Amino acid sequence: MKEKKYDKKLSNKLLSVKEIAEFLDVHPITIYRMLKKSEIPAVRVGGQWKFDKGEIRKWLKLHMSNNSKRKNVSKKAINNIPSFLSKYFWDVDLKKFNIQAYSQDVLARLLEYGDERAIKWMKKNFTKHQIEDVLFHYRNISPQSANFWALIYDIDKRKVLCLQKPYLEIRRRHWPY
Repeated sequence: MKEKKYDKKLSNKLLSVKEIAEFLDVHPITIYRMLKKSEIPAVRVGGQWKFDKGEIRKWLKLHMSNNSKRKNVSKKAINNIPSFLSKYFWDVDLKKFNIQAYSQDVLARLLEYGDERAIKWMKKNFTKHQIEDVLFHYRNISPQSANFWALIYDIDKRKVLCLQKPYLEIRRRHWPY
């Protein structure tokens, strides 16, 4: 009898994928995608994903504060790209370029091609979370650059998209040099 009471308390504390999707007001497939990318705290119990509601609330607070920081940081940089960065954005009219709308593209180019001055500007105007997000989700970064930035930001290389085996195989087939 005591075990059943304990199980009930534990099951009240842990949420299923469907319940967490309802709690976050997203589709369950979104939750599975987040799990695949290790973006949400969860534990696998008997082949099923379970979520601690307290951990999810902490995670939400952290992400909400990161989002507000990102918005504030992006607003500082939204006015224009400095002229010394024009060599990285030769294909864009810098006067009309919206940094906020294309922040991932800006970060990807600077991570791939940026010199010391460009990297200082990048770190000043973007959060660590934004930079990590580009490494996690962008394929336009070379494996060498991605490996370098994963080491700099202490990121698990298994989470960096362009370092994944399927991507590297596709890249080698496309450009075997």
